[in-house]
Amino acid sequence: MALTLGNHPAIDIMAISPGGVPFTINVKGLCKENYWAVSEKSPQLGLFYVFAYARDQGNNRFFVVSQQTVNQMVRDHLE
Repeated sequence: MALTLGNHPAIDIMAISPGGVPFTINVKGLCKENYWAVSEKSPQLGLFYVFAYARDQGNNRFFVVSQQTVNQMVRDHLE
């Protein structure tokens, strides 16, 4: 696993699965209820999003979503 430390605008983490398949992660975080600012992007093989809701009080919540699903949700929202 490697962190990009902001050197790549669409990728925060590069990783390899136990089976040797590389994938990338784009992390979006919020501390208060709001929407996650994402837009549809060209398909990129193995890209996943982690949406983190890190609240001041209560339990934190994390959602792992494929890029394909995020793109479809953005299209649905815009319709």
